[in-house]
Amino acid sequence: MHKFEMEDAFAPDGGPELLLASDTGVDEILSKSGRITYMYDYGDDWDHEVELLERFQEEDSGAPAVLEHKGPGPIEDSGGVGGFEEIHAILKDKAHPEHEEMLVWAKSQNYKARYPKKAISS
Repeated sequence: MHKFEMEDAFAPDGGPELLLASDTGVDEILSKSGRITYMYDYGDDWDHEVELLERFQEEDSGAPAVLEHKGPGPIEDSGGVGGFEEIHAILKDKAHPEHEEMLVWAKSQNYKARYPKKAISS
């Protein structure tokens, strides 16, 4: 989290500990707990469960790479999982009355019908 986001609304009494992203490394948290929940976009609530499955040392790890994926990447500002599922269904249905409008909007958000695994991992 960034400092301006750390308000009582995001940290209710008895809730999970919130940490500043700028002060906290993922490696130190995963080393202690083995699992974290990462929330992206507090309005849309994209929740990600990250679990440490294996530890290994590599001399030159380089950039992270996508090993597996399912479906297209999410669209920015699509309303979270439910909103994305609805938009994605419209994008797949060329006969849908909102298809063209949604396609123009999705492309303005850098949407790709296919997940760009090769571009991300290179």
